[in-house]
Amino acid sequence: MNIGICTVHYVHNYGAMLQGYALKKVLEQMGHNVVMTDRRSNPLTQWSPRPFFKSSLKEMLLYPKYLYKWYLPVYVTKRGRENNFEKFLHTYLNDQPYNGEKLDAIIYGSDQIWSKFEYGFDDIFWGIKDSNTDKRISYAASMGSLAISDNDEAYIKDALSRFSGVSVREKNLQEFLNVHHLFYKQVELIIDPTFLLLKEEWEKINPRRIVKEPYLLFYDFQKDEGTTRIAHYLAEKKHLRIIRLSDGVEHVNKEEGYMVTAGPIEFISLFRNADFVVSSSFHGTAFSVIFNKPFYVRQIWNTDRVKTLLDIMGLTDRFIDKIDDVDINKSIEYNLVNQKIEQHRQNGLSFLKGKLYM
Repeated sequence: MNIGICTVHYVHNYGAMLQGYALKKVLEQMGHNVVMTDRRSNPLTQWSPRPFFKSSLKEMLLYPKYLYKWYLPVYVTKRGRENNFEKFLHTYLNDQPYNGEKLDAIIYGSDQIWSKFEYGFDDIFWGIKDSNTDKRISYAASMGSLAISDNDEAYIKDALSRFSGVSVREKNLQEFLNVHHLFYKQVELIIDPTFLLLKEEWEKINPRRIVKEPYLLFYDFQKDEGTTRIAHYLAEKKHLRIIRLSDGVEHVNKEEGYMVTAGPIEFISLFRNADFVVSSSFHGTAFSVIFNKPFYVRQIWNTDRVKTLLDIMGLTDRFIDKIDDVDINKSIEYNLVNQKIEQHRQNGLSFLKGKLYM
């Protein structure tokens, strides 16, 4: 079959690109021809320095220092980071350009494609616009906030009437859609596509170890002081160096081991070889589990995604609020977790096969 995937794969975000890659790879392994249908680009940063003549007198006098000590180093770092993301995007996700031809099916998801943005819902991600197919399927779609009005419900019900199968990633979204009868069938809860690939398949992308010494990988997407204290506490207790994976380059403390230019390929290596992980990210949690790493996760907002994942994996005790919740001596029974991963992986594959051939 000729299948399209409509998701946010182009965003310079680790999870966005890697979940898109995983779904594409799995469908290709099934023998399908796969294209990424959402062709909106994520251009390299057009980042200009502060205008000289619009600066204050003091800023004008300090302008050379600002330009050479801050702007240029950050700009070079930013371009290096973006080049690593673009390399992964073009190597693993955009092999075949999509020109709008009719497809046998389009799969929407995963990630937060159904979020409500400032301008409202995105018609493309709901199968209303630029959808040249007769078969629409959502795979592990996510919405983020569930602040839904009556008008929103009407929009969602109309959009989903075009779908032949709907699955989501969060339990609260599944319950909302089912309770309000917004899809004519039961909405299914499905694992994130990153779990559809075996650990060994992820390891093939980057077998190289980046950091030689033992380390704690700290990926704090929410930039929270409490999570930072937990990471430092664990690193001290475990005698590990902190390697901090950053989602931006404007503010970096090089003494703390920031990996500011890492792209998705480096992301995989960093998680694969970490001795411990502390994260506030959904996909940081996902890859900790995939690579069977000891980890803790702390989030202060948008917790449903992580809590759903930890619940189905039997790992709810890895979600903590404070240092007192840390149990240094408690290990994770990954033999049991891996059985659950395989069960949910098979469920995800069965969902795809069943909906594609129905």
